[in-house]
Amino acid sequence: MNRLRFWGVRYGRSLLFLAWLLSLVGLLPGGAYEAFLRPEFGVLLAVAGLALVGFLFVEMGRDPAQEGRGFSEFVRVLILAVPLAYLSIGREVALDSGDFEKRWTGPAGDSVVLPPEALAAVPADAGTKAQEASLVGLCWNSEAYEGKEVAVEGMLRHEPDVAARYGGNGWLLYRFVVACCAADAQPVAVMLTGGMATNWPGDAWARVTGRFTLRPDRPRPVPIMDVGAVDSIPKPRNPYLY
Repeated sequence: MNRLRFWGVRYGRSLLFLAWLLSLVGLLPGGAYEAFLRPEFGVLLAVAGLALVGFLFVEMGRDPAQEGRGFSEFVRVLILAVPLAYLSIGREVALDSGDFEKRWTGPAGDSVVLPPEALAAVPADAGTKAQEASLVGLCWNSEAYEGKEVAVEGMLRHEPDVAARYGGNGWLLYRFVVACCAADAQPVAVMLTGGMATNWPGDAWARVTGRFTLRPDRPRPVPIMDVGAVDSIPKPRNPYLY
Protein backbone atom coordinates (compact mmCIF):
# COMPACT_ATOMS: atom_id res chain seq x y z
CA MET A 1 0.00 0.00 0.00
CA ASN A 2 2.79 2.38 0.90
CA ARG A 3 4.55 1.56 -2.37
CA LEU A 4 1.37 2.17 -4.35
CA ARG A 5 0.92 5.50 -2.61
CA PHE A 6 4.54 6.36 -3.37
CA TRP A 7 4.08 5.72 -7.09
CA GLY A 8 0.82 7.63 -7.10
CA VAL A 9 2.39 10.66 -5.43
CA ARG A 10 5.57 10.42 -7.48
CA TYR A 11 4.03 10.04 -10.92
CA GLY A 12 0.40 11.09 -10.47
CA ARG A 13 0.87 14.63 -11.74
CA SER A 14 3.15 13.44 -14.53
CA LEU A 15 0.48 11.06 -15.75
CA LEU A 16 -2.10 13.83 -15.52
CA PHE A 17 0.07 16.18 -17.59
CA LEU A 18 0.59 13.39 -20.11
CA ALA A 19 -3.17 12.80 -20.32
CA TRP A 20 -3.74 16.51 -20.96
CA LEU A 21 -1.03 16.53 -23.61
CA LEU A 22 -2.53 13.56 -25.44
CA SER A 23 -6.01 15.11 -25.23
CA LEU A 24 -4.89 18.42 -26.71
CA VAL A 25 -2.88 16.74 -29.45
CA GLY A 26 -5.92 14.60 -30.26
CA LEU A 27 -8.03 17.73 -30.80
CA LEU A 28 -5.78 19.24 -33.46
CA PRO A 29 -6.05 16.78 -36.41
CA GLY A 30 -9.03 17.63 -38.58
CA GLY A 31 -9.92 20.62 -36.41
CA ALA A 32 -11.80 18.53 -33.84
CA TYR A 33 -11.43 21.38 -31.34
CA GLU A 34 -13.76 23.49 -33.51
CA ALA A 35 -16.64 21.58 -31.91
CA PHE A 36 -16.37 24.07 -29.04
CA LEU A 37 -13.63 26.63 -29.89
CA ARG A 38 -13.00 29.18 -32.63
CA PRO A 39 -10.75 27.91 -35.46
CA GLU A 40 -8.05 30.46 -34.60
CA PHE A 41 -7.52 28.79 -31.22
CA GLY A 42 -5.71 25.87 -32.84
CA VAL A 43 -2.44 27.81 -32.52
CA LEU A 44 -3.07 28.34 -28.81
CA LEU A 45 -3.74 24.63 -28.33
CA ALA A 46 -0.43 23.83 -30.02
CA VAL A 47 1.35 26.27 -27.70
CA ALA A 48 -0.42 24.73 -24.71
CA GLY A 49 0.79 21.31 -25.84
CA LEU A 50 4.39 22.54 -25.92
CA ALA A 51 3.95 24.04 -22.45
CA LEU A 52 2.66 20.70 -21.17
CA VAL A 53 5.74 18.97 -22.56
CA GLY A 54 7.82 21.37 -20.46
CA PHE A 55 5.71 20.75 -17.35
CA LEU A 56 6.03 17.03 -17.90
CA PHE A 57 9.81 17.11 -18.05
CA VAL A 58 10.03 19.36 -14.99
CA GLU A 59 7.69 17.09 -13.04
CA MET A 60 9.60 13.96 -14.00
CA GLY A 61 12.84 15.54 -12.78
CA ARG A 62 11.42 16.75 -9.48
CA ASP A 63 12.95 15.43 -6.24
CA PRO A 64 10.49 12.91 -4.68
CA ALA A 65 11.16 14.47 -1.29
CA GLN A 66 9.57 17.69 -2.56
CA GLU A 67 6.34 16.02 -3.63
CA GLY A 68 3.18 17.36 -2.07
CA ARG A 69 1.11 15.01 0.01
CA GLY A 70 -2.26 14.94 1.67
CA PHE A 71 -5.53 16.69 0.94
CA SER A 72 -4.05 19.76 -0.76
CA GLU A 73 -2.32 17.59 -3.34
CA PHE A 74 -5.56 15.72 -3.96
CA VAL A 75 -7.40 19.01 -4.57
CA ARG A 76 -4.76 20.21 -7.05
CA VAL A 77 -4.97 16.98 -9.03
CA LEU A 78 -8.77 17.06 -8.95
CA ILE A 79 -8.84 20.62 -10.33
CA LEU A 80 -6.86 19.46 -13.36
CA ALA A 81 -8.65 16.13 -13.76
CA VAL A 82 -12.28 17.31 -13.76
CA PRO A 83 -12.11 19.40 -16.97
CA LEU A 84 -10.15 16.60 -18.61
CA ALA A 85 -13.00 14.20 -17.86
CA TYR A 86 -15.52 16.68 -19.26
CA LEU A 87 -13.43 17.10 -22.40
CA SER A 88 -13.65 13.40 -23.12
CA ILE A 89 -17.48 13.38 -23.05
CA GLY A 90 -18.26 16.89 -24.29
CA ARG A 91 -16.27 17.04 -27.51
CA GLU A 92 -19.02 15.37 -29.55
CA VAL A 93 -21.89 17.41 -28.10
CA ALA A 94 -23.25 20.24 -30.27
CA LEU A 95 -25.61 23.02 -29.27
CA ASP A 96 -29.23 22.45 -30.29
CA SER A 97 -32.81 23.57 -29.62
CA GLY A 98 -32.46 23.07 -25.89
CA ASP A 99 -29.64 25.61 -25.80
CA PHE A 100 -31.53 27.88 -28.20
CA GLU A 101 -34.47 28.04 -25.79
CA LYS A 102 -32.17 29.02 -22.91
CA ARG A 103 -30.16 31.64 -24.80
CA TRP A 104 -32.52 33.24 -27.30
CA THR A 105 -33.49 36.80 -26.37
CA GLY A 106 -36.54 37.23 -28.63
CA PRO A 107 -39.23 37.79 -29.45
CA ALA A 108 -39.51 40.61 -26.95
CA GLY A 109 -41.83 43.50 -26.28
CA ASP A 110 -45.59 43.76 -26.60
CA SER A 111 -47.48 40.99 -28.38
CA VAL A 112 -48.57 42.20 -31.81
CA VAL A 113 -50.00 39.76 -34.36
CA LEU A 114 -49.21 41.06 -37.82
CA PRO A 115 -51.82 40.55 -40.55
CA PRO A 116 -50.98 38.11 -43.37
CA GLU A 117 -50.39 40.93 -45.85
CA ALA A 118 -47.71 42.37 -43.54
CA LEU A 119 -45.90 39.06 -43.53
CA ALA A 120 -45.97 38.63 -47.28
CA ALA A 121 -42.75 39.67 -48.99
CA VAL A 122 -42.55 41.28 -52.40
CA PRO A 123 -42.47 38.47 -54.98
CA ALA A 124 -39.11 37.76 -56.50
CA ASP A 125 -38.50 38.53 -60.14
CA ALA A 126 -38.53 35.47 -62.36
CA GLY A 127 -35.04 34.15 -62.95
CA THR A 128 -33.53 36.01 -60.01
CA LYS A 129 -30.52 34.13 -58.70
CA ALA A 130 -30.41 33.82 -54.92
CA GLN A 131 -27.49 35.54 -53.22
CA GLU A 132 -25.52 33.36 -50.81
CA ALA A 133 -25.76 34.68 -47.26
CA SER A 134 -25.16 33.67 -43.67
CA LEU A 135 -27.45 34.18 -40.72
CA VAL A 136 -24.86 36.49 -39.20
CA GLY A 137 -25.04 38.71 -42.27
CA LEU A 138 -28.83 38.67 -42.36
CA CYS A 139 -29.17 39.55 -38.68
CA TRP A 140 -26.25 41.92 -38.17
CA ASN A 141 -26.05 43.56 -41.60
CA SER A 142 -29.70 43.35 -42.56
CA GLU A 143 -29.82 46.48 -44.69
CA ALA A 144 -27.41 44.97 -47.21
CA TYR A 145 -29.89 42.17 -47.96
CA GLU A 146 -33.16 44.06 -47.71
CA GLY A 147 -35.54 42.99 -50.47
CA LYS A 148 -33.08 40.53 -52.02
CA GLU A 149 -33.46 36.87 -52.88
CA VAL A 150 -31.04 35.01 -50.59
CA ALA A 151 -30.03 31.43 -49.79
CA VAL A 152 -28.93 30.57 -46.26
CA GLU A 153 -28.26 27.41 -44.25
CA GLY A 154 -29.18 26.64 -40.67
CA MET A 155 -31.30 24.54 -38.32
CA LEU A 156 -35.08 24.59 -38.25
CA ARG A 157 -37.06 25.17 -35.09
CA HIS A 158 -40.78 25.59 -34.55
CA GLU A 159 -41.29 28.35 -31.99
CA PRO A 160 -44.84 28.73 -30.59
CA ASP A 161 -44.06 32.22 -29.26
CA VAL A 162 -43.31 33.38 -32.79
CA ALA A 163 -46.59 32.01 -34.12
CA ALA A 164 -48.49 33.62 -31.23
CA ARG A 165 -46.80 36.98 -31.73
CA TYR A 166 -46.71 37.27 -35.50
CA GLY A 167 -49.10 34.65 -36.84
CA GLY A 168 -47.82 32.51 -39.70
CA ASN A 169 -46.25 29.10 -39.27
CA GLY A 170 -43.87 29.93 -36.41
CA TRP A 171 -40.77 28.41 -38.01
CA LEU A 172 -37.31 29.82 -37.44
CA LEU A 173 -33.99 29.17 -39.16
CA TYR A 174 -31.15 29.53 -36.66
CA ARG A 175 -27.49 28.90 -35.87
CA PHE A 176 -25.16 29.70 -32.99
CA VAL A 177 -22.49 32.40 -33.19
CA VAL A 178 -19.32 31.72 -31.20
CA ALA A 179 -17.26 34.63 -29.87
CA CYS A 180 -14.74 32.54 -27.94
CA CYS A 181 -16.13 29.08 -27.23
CA ALA A 182 -19.42 27.18 -27.21
CA ALA A 183 -20.10 28.37 -23.66
CA ASP A 184 -20.62 31.96 -24.88
CA ALA A 185 -22.40 31.04 -28.13
CA GLN A 186 -25.55 33.03 -28.88
CA PRO A 187 -28.25 32.09 -31.41
CA VAL A 188 -29.13 34.18 -34.46
CA ALA A 189 -32.39 33.45 -36.25
CA VAL A 190 -34.67 34.61 -39.02
CA MET A 191 -38.41 34.07 -39.14
CA LEU A 192 -39.75 31.98 -42.03
CA THR A 193 -43.07 32.77 -43.70
CA GLY A 194 -44.89 31.48 -46.76
CA GLY A 195 -45.04 27.91 -48.01
CA MET A 196 -43.38 26.01 -45.18
CA ALA A 197 -44.13 22.33 -44.55
CA THR A 198 -45.10 21.47 -40.99
CA ASN A 199 -43.51 18.02 -40.80
CA TRP A 200 -39.89 19.09 -40.49
CA PRO A 201 -38.17 17.57 -37.43
CA GLY A 202 -36.66 19.96 -34.90
CA ASP A 203 -32.99 20.86 -35.46
CA ALA A 204 -33.10 19.55 -39.03
CA TRP A 205 -30.43 21.18 -41.19
CA ALA A 206 -31.85 22.95 -44.22
CA ARG A 207 -30.98 25.35 -47.00
CA VAL A 208 -33.69 27.97 -47.32
CA THR A 209 -34.12 30.20 -50.36
CA GLY A 210 -36.42 33.20 -50.26
CA ARG A 211 -36.80 36.96 -50.22
CA PHE A 212 -35.39 38.71 -47.15
CA THR A 213 -37.09 41.67 -45.51
CA LEU A 214 -37.07 43.55 -42.22
CA ARG A 215 -40.44 44.10 -40.60
CA PRO A 216 -40.98 46.93 -38.09
CA ASP A 217 -41.51 45.75 -34.54
CA ARG A 218 -40.82 46.70 -30.93
CA PRO A 219 -38.13 46.90 -29.65
CA ARG A 220 -36.28 46.05 -32.89
CA PRO A 221 -37.12 45.05 -36.47
CA VAL A 222 -37.67 41.38 -37.23
CA PRO A 223 -35.65 39.63 -39.97
CA ILE A 224 -38.02 37.60 -42.15
CA MET A 225 -37.61 35.32 -45.15
CA ASP A 226 -40.55 34.61 -47.42
CA VAL A 227 -39.74 31.01 -48.27
CA GLY A 228 -39.38 29.95 -51.88
CA ALA A 229 -37.71 26.59 -51.27
CA VAL A 230 -36.50 24.51 -48.33
CA ASP A 231 -34.02 21.69 -49.00
CA SER A 232 -32.63 19.24 -46.48
CA ILE A 233 -28.83 19.27 -46.15
CA PRO A 234 -26.38 17.23 -44.06
CA LYS A 235 -25.05 18.71 -40.85
CA PRO A 236 -21.85 20.66 -41.63
CA ARG A 237 -18.57 19.61 -40.06
CA ASN A 238 -18.54 22.86 -38.12
CA PRO A 239 -22.08 23.92 -37.19
CA TYR A 240 -21.13 27.30 -35.71
CA LEU A 241 -20.68 30.81 -37.12
CA TYR A 242 -18.07 33.36 -36.06
